[in-house]
Amino acid sequence: MQDFRKILADIRRGRIAPVYLLAGEGTYFKEQVVRCLEEKLLAGDREGAEYEVFDGETTGLGAVLESAMLVPMFGAKRLVVVKNAPWFDGKETAGGKEAADLLLPYLQNPCPTTCLVFLTNGSPDKRKRVYKELAATGVVWEGVPLAGASLKDFIQDWLAAHGKTLSPLALEHIMAGQQEDL
Repeated sequence: MQDFRKILADIRRGRIAPVYLLAGEGTYFKEQVVRCLEEKLLAGDREGAEYEVFDGETTGLGAVLESAMLVPMFGAKRLVVVKNAPWFDGKETAGGKEAADLLLPYLQNPCPTTCLVFLTNGSPDKRKRVYKELAATGVVWEGVPLAGASLKDFIQDWLAAHGKTLSPLALEHIMAGQQEDL
């Protein structure tokens, strides 16, 4: 989890990458990164003109990149979040070549006033040029579901950070009731 914590620490220090790819099964950690970006870039104003959320399954990459290229009206930065981004798994159904043709130029010269965040549930295809370019330009984080000792450590760390503790029995009950997605 150190990579996750480092991403949050960098954002809080104002070191915002131009592009993020947050991949993996669980949504909790991805949502935490997006919330941290919202707080830092938008002061929590999710309704403002500087924040846009797209669903990659219903919105084309061209529309997403067009939004990412817009200049902010009121703030210093825009935040564009794409949920269910299909362009990184390498499947032909995701429009692999067409997506690469659109995305590569943006990744090589991202808009300096926009933070573009791609969220995907699958594992990205690390062999693809788009992935490599994004990793060079921005931040890539791939989460795996927590289980066993990792989950226990995470819960204890989270509680400690919030000044709380749990009895071992209560902790076991929480872990037993935890589903696949944290």
